[in-house]
Amino acid sequence: PIMFGLTIQNGHSDVGGGIFIEAANAYISNCLIKNNTSTNNSWLGGGGIYHAQTGMNDYSWGQNTGFLSVESCVISHNKAGTSGGYGGGIYIGGMSELDTHAIIKNTLIYANEAGLKGGGVATLLSVEIKVINSTISKNLAGDANGGFYSESGNEIINSIIYHNDPVNIYDCGAAFRYSNIEEASTVSGSGWDCGQPTLDNIITLDPKFVDLDNNNFTLQAGSPCIDAGDPNSELDPDGTVADLSLIHI
Repeated sequence: PIMFGLTIQNGHSDVGGGIFIEAANAYISNCLIKNNTSTNNSWLGGGGIYHAQTGMNDYSWGQNTGFLSVESCVISHNKAGTSGGYGGGIYIGGMSELDTHAIIKNTLIYANEAGLKGGGVATLLSVEIKVINSTISKNLAGDANGGFYSESGNEIINSIIYHNDPVNIYDCGAAFRYSNIEEASTVSGSGWDCGQPTLDNIITLDPKFVDLDNNNFTLQAGSPCIDAGDPNSELDPDGTVADLSLIHI
């Protein structure tokens, strides 16, 4: 499916409260996904978006690979489970024998909640994901990894993961590059046939959002995230080095 320019809100389901996609490629762009709920309290979830291969929701082996693209979206105030549940904002599930690929780009993921792990984003089993120029903030999880939880290697670049609760990140074998990561020393993730994450050109200082309390994630003048992106990335519209986050200064 292709979704462009939609507002998806107030959905309610066992998994995939806002959007449920199984065994298909999906392209979601310029959408607002908010106030959706998934009630599953196991290792599934996806309050805002659920994307998985065939059979993930009934615990059987899948038969298809899949691709998910989320670009220029706002994903907020979604909830996955209470005593359990993964991926309050986004849940992406793969299988150990079949890879699922995903990209999250220029997207704001905030104030989502998971009963167990990955309040902002959770990926399970064999999923390869790239997070580019995105902000993941103010998300909550009942157990651990308020902002981001992943069981396979990913790449996070030119992004901000900050002000989530709990603050720690689990990302097995990931590469964090040119990003703003709160308490980067707590990033962990060995297991599932992969090693510890790598950290390259990471900023740990407060990103200095304009108004965190009122969800204004624009960077203040003087933010350490301005012009701090990968110098080989596409330049910002003003011709300067890429900022971290999706809102360019």
